Amino acid sequence: MAERNLTTTLRESVGGESDPPTASHHRARSGAFSLDRRSEEVLNLRCSGETLESIGRRYGLTRERIRQVASRAQSKISSSPEMKEILSTAESQLATSGYLSGENLTRIVAAAAPTAVPGATLTAVALARKLILDNGAGTEQSFLVVADQETSALVVLVVEAYAKVAIESGSCTLSKVMSELSPDLTSGDSRARLERLLNDCGEELAQIAANRLEERRRAATGPTLAREALEKAGEGLHHSVIAKRVNTRRAHLGLKPLNPRYVHSLLTYNEEFSYRGAGTYGLRKWGDDVPLIKDAIHDALEHAGRPLAFGQIWGAVCKVRSIKKNSAVLYLDMHPDFYRARSGKYGLRKWLPERPTLRTSRDYVETARSAKRAPNSSRE
Repeated sequence: MAERNLTTTLRESVGGESDPPTASHHRARSGAFSLDRRSEEVLNLRCSGETLESIGRRYGLTRERIRQVASRAQSKISSSPEMKEILSTAESQLATSGYLSGENLTRIVAAAAPTAVPGATLTAVALARKLILDNGAGTEQSFLVVADQETSALVVLVVEAYAKVAIESGSCTLSKVMSELSPDLTSGDSRARLERLLNDCGEELAQIAANRLEERRRAATGPTLAREALEKAGEGLHHSVIAKRVNTRRAHLGLKPLNPRYVHSLLTYNEEFSYRGAGTYGLRKWGDDVPLIKDAIHDALEHAGRPLAFGQIWGAVCKVRSIKKNSAVLYLDMHPDFYRARSGKYGLRKWLPERPTLRTSRDYVETARSAKRAPNSSRE
């Protein structure tokens, strides 16, 4: 018998026009999960990473038609007798042990549908996992399905232990992980339960811990760690102490230390932090803070109502907070709210005329270098 045209078969499966039926239609078989061969092929391609567009080009169909074929295949899998058997077996295991690993779920699917193609198997595993969670089986840790809060809490503790061992020693062993857990979890019945969890899901728990560790590393920025250090202390700290605590935390995460000068700089210029005098910084949300450098300069210029020489600005700022000369110069030269005039004075950018003329005072005409840092919306 002649091979059936793939495009014709796919069009029929989504309700499109097709050629008149021929004897070759009998070639379509009903495989695992009641899927025909063409639906299996589409699922295989989707699970292998192909896009809807590329599959459509392969078969001469639109992206939407291919999406419909894949969607209907997933619906068939969800409502198939094999899926009922999978869910029943999975729920029994959850009731017995309190957890279900991705590896075990894959085994259950393979046992229920041994003839399924890889794409259908992967789809069935994902759908079964979603159905289990939707039916209130519990919480999810990566690909680990947990049946109750007690098991979920145990998983979290083990993941934390894995992460700590990985940070401190670079390798995870069962004995090292056990040593990080509290004694009540490593004795008697609790120990037996813990060992079963580690033996059944050890690789997945280690992967969850690795993912969590990577998330922590990405989040371990200077401002975040400085904020955490201050929140933990509950009071203002000297910038050197903050830098030390930031780098201690980064060392625990296996990250390179930050330059203390960089930490001091971010404490000075980041509006989340506030200067409290004598090199001490706190969180702005705590209140009772010293004005930011930007605000102190702004207030000094606003009070004068005209451009001022650097010495005048610096003297006014020092009355409300301590600041080094270099820091004040850097702020005036780099912050877009201020400009340096051709006369050498500094002023607020909002004072600059739209179109200066020959009669405009040099105090209100900025230098070319100053103009380069002007916001795009402020001046052309």
